[in-house]
Order: sequence, then structure tokens, then C-alpha cells
Amino acid sequence: MLLWTKVRHLSPESVQAILNFYLQKHIPIEVRECLATWIENNFLRGDVVADPEEPELDDSIPQLCSEFFKEIDRTAQQSRDVVVQWKLKNASFDLQARFTPIELYQSMIDCLQEELRQLKQDTTSHVTKGSVFPMANFSEISQNLCLIMNIRNEYIARTQGLQSFRTDLLLLVEQRDKTRSDLDFMSQVFMANGEAYKQGLICKLNEYNMRIQNCTSMLYQHETFCLAVAEDLLNKLQALIYKLDQDFLQRIKWSGIDFDTTLSLDNLQQMCCEIFGIVEQVNEALRQSLMESAIPCVQYELDQYSKTRLQFLLDTLETLKYTLLVNSIVVDNQPPQLIKQSKAFSTKVLLLCGDKFTSQVSVKAVVLNEAQAVALYKNKDSKKYIGSGCGKIINSTGCKQCDNPSSRVVYQFTNVAISKMSRQEDSRAMREKFCLLFFAEGQIGSNVYPIWCCSVPFVYIVSNSQKPEGWGTIFWDNSFRELNRTPFAVPEKVSWSRMAVALNNCFKNMTKTQWNLTDTNLRCLGERIFQSTNFSDKSFISHNKFFEKDNVSPKGKWGWFYSCIDLTNRHLKPYWNDGYILGFINLRDSEEIILTMEPGTFLVRFSNGREGGVSMTVCRPINDGEPEMELENIMPLNNDDLKILSLPDRIQSYRYYTNVYHQKINKEHTLTSKLIAFKPFANHRKGSDNKYIPVESAYTYVELIMSAIHGASCLPGSTPTISRPSLDSGIESSVEAGADNSDDDDLMEMAAEIAGLGLYEVQTRGLSMENAHI
Repeated sequence: MLLWTKVRHLSPESVQAILNFYLQKHIPIEVRECLATWIENNFLRGDVVADPEEPELDDSIPQLCSEFFKEIDRTAQQSRDVVVQWKLKNASFDLQARFTPIELYQSMIDCLQEELRQLKQDTTSHVTKGSVFPMANFSEISQNLCLIMNIRNEYIARTQGLQSFRTDLLLLVEQRDKTRSDLDFMSQVFMANGEAYKQGLICKLNEYNMRIQNCTSMLYQHETFCLAVAEDLLNKLQALIYKLDQDFLQRIKWSGIDFDTTLSLDNLQQMCCEIFGIVEQVNEALRQSLMESAIPCVQYELDQYSKTRLQFLLDTLETLKYTLLVNSIVVDNQPPQLIKQSKAFSTKVLLLCGDKFTSQVSVKAVVLNEAQAVALYKNKDSKKYIGSGCGKIINSTGCKQCDNPSSRVVYQFTNVAISKMSRQEDSRAMREKFCLLFFAEGQIGSNVYPIWCCSVPFVYIVSNSQKPEGWGTIFWDNSFRELNRTPFAVPEKVSWSRMAVALNNCFKNMTKTQWNLTDTNLRCLGERIFQSTNFSDKSFISHNKFFEKDNVSPKGKWGWFYSCIDLTNRHLKPYWNDGYILGFINLRDSEEIILTMEPGTFLVRFSNGREGGVSMTVCRPINDGEPEMELENIMPLNNDDLKILSLPDRIQSYRYYTNVYHQKINKEHTLTSKLIAFKPFANHRKGSDNKYIPVESAYTYVELIMSAIHGASCLPGSTPTISRPSLDSGIESSVEAGADNSDDDDLMEMAAEIAGLGLYEVQTRGLSMENAHI
């Protein structure tokens, strides 16, 4: 691959640094671009060594430079682009006039060395910084913008040169007219010795006419060339704006890019402002050329074809300006994707081109349902929805805020709320998606520019019970939407490879943790979703199957997965972050692990058979003091259970629990003492006025209450014995009891409630009416 090809794919900063270096060395960049292969084969890989001071090189360097100039001329003749021809011919002339062969050779070597240096530096230090932009496309646009800015600078310099030509021409005309006036005066007044003076005036007049003719001819040539440069500039500018619009602005218009607003959005805003500035500068220069296209005093005027070309360029610039402005509004701070009725939220939009409008811009927001969004996507006419929409919004007008140092112009929407929503008749409430349409009309001169953009889709709920299903709709939309989709289309089924990535990202994002799900976790999730161990990355799961009601959750696999997220956020996040909770692991796998460990080792996992439950698997002695061991799976604890007594308090209360089996950050498994992993917390009891009861004291409290109740209400000898429960599949417990054990259960439940514990905690503790004593 050519070095120049690699240079063109560097970061915009590196490309600009190279362009600046060529400018400092007075080497035209067009020569490097048009003769890239020849330059690298002869200057970079040729037989001439890099030290031109050696005397034996005196012949080879001039010969190389002579061939260099011939190659420039040959390339100029073969080019069909008149602008390239002119640039290469001028470059050849300037290089021969400016440099000696040795100086030219050294300058070319310096430029090539700078390219190599920038390439090495950019390769070792460039990091994408998490941007979701397609970096290659964005870099290409940035590089093209740098080239366009150079052409813009050249065009502006040429138009200023045209103004100098016009000034010189008018000065020559003024001097010619004065000479002609003097000659007319000499013809009317007789002077004895004036014939010689008259002949001098005639010669001077002829000279002025000749100079005016030459200047007029040069003016026409330069105006024709400037027009060609302007056409080349507009062609490149048109291609740049089209690519920017298709790859970024149209996707941003529909919030189809989740970019880092502190980095990529600011870069995009800077690019849009620079492009708009180029359009304005070129537009002003072309209008000036059109107004000054005629000089009556010398009967000079551009031909009609050139005037038509000028007008076409002006119309093209107006089209480019329209495309840039109407698509340069973006949602800077997205609204929530789950919006509850009448609950306030904030959002804001950003004008990428800055404050370019001459009129006051007022940005408003309306709600669109999916059908309205599809219609807007197809006809792109936002005026139809102004003042309508499908919902009633409170505080729907944004407040303008300007940040002068960064030139950011944002419209802030605060305390926005949707108090009412009209739903489509044939849609399920929690599967219906909406979006906010932000729209405004800006004016520059007599031209009006309708600007608008849409937010990410959201689900509208009226109660918290709708959250799980609402988040499920958002999960499927965020995870599996396609680029440039029709709003808000999603695939009906997806492969397990995509689903696994989506579940991992969802769990991390919704719990706000950085701990990735392990292969064991994902395999457990796959078996839970497919209800089978026979699946692969190419297996597909449909939307309906994923959300279909099953025997664990009325909201299907998603409902069970969401309940684990909710339980983690409420009670388990610190321990999940530290890796002390294995989480998604099958009962079979957890028992196989524990059987290989020392007695007292336990692990913490999510229950596969209970929605929003966490369980523990441990190997413990069947009876105290006996060597025989058995597996025990604690009945799953849900949110209500952990409200009564936290997970660490429960673990600390089980004396035979010693070490927790868990995973470290490097994915290695290890054992940690429960006293370190689950540090004991004191639980606050109702009505205790900030007094705390230690965990062990709470169970002693239950024993005392049970003994007192038993002594007051039970006949001697009639107390049944409740044995320690054994769990089947980690879900159902079997309690062996004697006759009339329901009365004793009632007493035990009463005692547990007084102590602030659950009945099951008391049973798991191994308490019974038989061993309760004072």
C-alpha cells in the first residue's frame, strides 16, 4: 500500500499537520497527491541516499529533480481536469524558481519523513474513545473537509486577485482617458514645437490601449479559471455534505446514533459550523463576481454561458445550505425511555450550525405515535404535526441557552410532563412506542428553513406495575434495531449470539455495574430461554416466545430476567460488583461445584424457578457433630424477604456457612470467608427508635416468644417436632411434622412476626416447639 494512501486514512489532526508541513516547505500538496507513486518510488525508495551533501551525489540529485519536473508536466498534460492542469503547471514553475536541486530534494525528503512520523505516532496513540460513529467514514469526511478548506482558501485568494486585476484595469483606463484628453486638446491648439509632443501622446495612448487589451484578456482568463475552481470546490462540497447528511445527520435526526455528547457531538458541531462558513464565504464571492462581471468603460463582460454557470453555482450553494440547516438540529439530552404519566423530566436539543438564523427561533415539542413517525419519515413534512400529535405535553417550549466559548446553542426543556396520551386501538399498551418531535422555523434573509428532529422511542406507562413490560419493549428496540430503519421497526426474531450480547449489556446498564456475565451465566440464560440444552449461536428466539407467559413469570423470560435485575438493584448490587454472587447458574451446576468443596462452602445464585428470587447452595452436616454431609438449597428469597432481613444478615446467622465460592475479576474462582464477603449489618426493627437487634439475638428472641406461647396455650406432650426442611430443586421444601402441626405453625409464625423475621427463617434456623426453652 502506498504511503500516501495510509496518510489519507490518518486522523484529521494528523492529516492537517501534514498539510501544514507541506505548506511550510512550499511543496504544493497537489503534486504529492497526483504523483504519489512516482515520488515514493524515486524519493523514498530510489537509489539516491538521504544525505545530499555528499559530493558523489551532485550529478544524481539534479538528474532526479529534472525527471521530477518532466513527470509533473507529463501528468498535467494527461489530466482532463483544467484546474489540476493549471495547478501542476504553476507548481512546476514555482518549484524551479524557488529551489535549487539539492534544496528541492531535501524538502521532499523532509516531507516524506514527516508523513512517516505522523503515521507512526497516529498508529500508536489513536484510540476511538468509545465513539459509536463509524470512525473510517468520519475520518474520511474530516480529511475531505481539510482539502476543501485548502481549495476554499485558494479560491478566496484568487477572487481577491481578480479584484486587483479590476483595480489595475480601471487605473489603466483612467490613465488612457487622460492621455486621450490631452491629445484632443493638442489637436485643437496650435503649437509651433508641439508635433513631437503629440506623437509622444499617440504612442502613449497606443501603449495604454495595448495594456488594457492584455489586462482584459488576463482578467477574462482568471475569471474563467476562478469559475472552474469554484465548480471544483462546489462538487467536492456537495459530495461532502451529502455524505455527512446520509451517514450522520439523517441518523442523528432520528436519534439513531448513541454517541458520546462530550466528544463526538462537539466535533460534529464544529464540522457543521466550518462547512456552513465555507458555504457562506463562497456564496458571497460568487455573488460579488456576478455583480462585477461587466466593466462598461472597456466594454468588458462575461459571456452568457459563464453567467449561467455562476447562477447555477449560486443555486447549488442555496440547496447545500438548506440541506445543512434543516438537518442540523439534534437531541443533546434524550428524554427517558420509560415515561410515567404526569411525571416531570428534562431534555434539550442542540443547533449544530450555531446561531446562524437572523430571526428568533422557538423550538417546540409534540408527541408522535409510531404511525405518525412512519408518515413523517416518508414525507419529511413536520408542519403537519405542529400543534397536533397524540399526547398532551406540559412545558412543551424550549428555553434558549447560549454558551459563547464553545458556540453551543441549546434549547432546554425542563419540567416536561405528558399528562394524557391517545393510544392506537389495535395496539398492546406496553408494546406501543412513541417519540418526541422537536421542530422550529428559522429564517435567513427571506428564506425560511423548517428544522426538526425526533427523540429515541419511549414507552408511556400509567403505573409502576407496567415497568417490567415497558422495559422489555425498550430492551428489544435498543438491542436489535437496524441502521436507517423505518420508525420504529424491529426484527421479529434474533439469533442467540445477538441475544447473549444484548442480555449482558442490559444487565450491566440497568444495574450500572461493569461486571460482565460469564460464559456460565450466559449458558444458564440460554437454557432458561430455549428450555433446552441443545442450542447454538445460530439458534433463533422470537419476540413472542421471549415475552410469552410461562410457569415462572406472567411476562415470560424477560419478566424473570428483569426481576433478577430489580432484585440486584434493591439488595445485591455491592456483592454482585465484588463478584460474590454467581448469579445465573443452574441448580445442577451449582450442586456439582459445591460437592467438590469443603463442608460449609456455599454459593449465591438467582433462582430459575421463582421470579425475582435469590438462593444459596451449601454442603452441610446432616446432624451436628456427625461426618455425614448433605446438599442444602435455601428456598429462594425475594424482595419482601430481604426487606425483613438482608442477605448478609441471613448468611451470618447460618453458623455452618463458612466460605463463599465466587469469581474474581480475572475470571478465576476462589473462596472467601463469609465474614469478609458478607460483612454483618444490623437490621432496624420497627418501633425501636434507632435501636438495633443483632441477628443472633433476633433468633433467641423467637425462641423466648415461642416458649412463652407454648407454655400458655399448648398441652404438655402435644408439641409436634418440625425438622429442618430439605429442599427439592431449590424451590419446594418438604416439612415433616406430626399431627395437628398447623396450630404449631401458627404459633411459630406469630413469634417470627413479633421478632421481625419470616417463618421460613425460623424453620431454616432449626427451631421447633420441642427445643424452644426459657
